[in-house]
Amino acid sequence: MSLRLQLVLLFAAVLAATLLVATVLGLNIGQRSVEDEIRKRTDELASATTLALKRVGNDDDQLSEELAATVRMHRGLLRAELARQAALGIDSDFTAAKITPSGIVFSRWRGPATRLAGEVVDDAEGGRALRVVAAFNDSRGARARLVLLASLAEAERLVAAERKALLEVAVGAS
Repeated sequence: MSLRLQLVLLFAAVLAATLLVATVLGLNIGQRSVEDEIRKRTDELASATTLALKRVGNDDDQLSEELAATVRMHRGLLRAELARQAALGIDSDFTAAKITPSGIVFSRWRGPATRLAGEVVDDAEGGRALRVVAAFNDSRGARARLVLLASLAEAERLVAAERKALLEVAVGAS
């Protein structure tokens, strides 16, 4: 094999490897960018929802309706959970609104409020999800916490749609 052919093959292999690495890095950067946008949007939604919950007051039905409206109006939101300090301050009263194929399902319970941090979690029903936690004082001045669970399926769907096209371009160019 001639030296000229070896150099051409070497440069072609380097180009192909570079394009494949660029494709993988581009997809990862794109997915992180979409996830960051989902995080910002969910943070803004949490702020707006806490303000609305402060205005509603202490009526459980109105709080449930506000959570349902939040879940219903924002695509990609899987669950909204409100924890309010109970009367004696030992436990918390929880109200959760969860979207299902049959509609919005409410659940209420009382128990200790555990510390939660906003992070990416693996939800059993929804896949990867982003948990956003917003602490606030409710209308009576007691501590409360709103937890929103937003789906990251949109980011994964966009990456999956672009993966094939970018790989075809990389292979075609090499």
